[in-house]
Amino acid sequence: MATQTTSRNSGRESIDQTTQRLADLNERLGETARKADDAYVDSYEKTLKSYAGLHERVGSTTQIDWVASVASAQASFVRDFAEVTASANRELLRS
Repeated sequence: MATQTTSRNSGRESIDQTTQRLADLNERLGETARKADDAYVDSYEKTLKSYAGLHERVGSTTQIDWVASVASAQASFVRDFAEVTASANRELLRS
């Protein structure tokens, strides 16, 4: 009878340890996913801002004022869009 009790306690400890390891693994996976999400949003924002900078540089090389003005306005719009969407995505990822 004592062997059965020891076996049950050992089995319960094994289950408790496995449950704890799975909980730890789940937490690490969640943290890794959050870091990947943050990296993706940061990369997206940086790419859009780089694209906006390119538009502005190309527009500034032209001799036509209205083309330069349109390129600058578009670059400004893309930068604002990048900031708003990145901010909204970060907020969604936190909730």
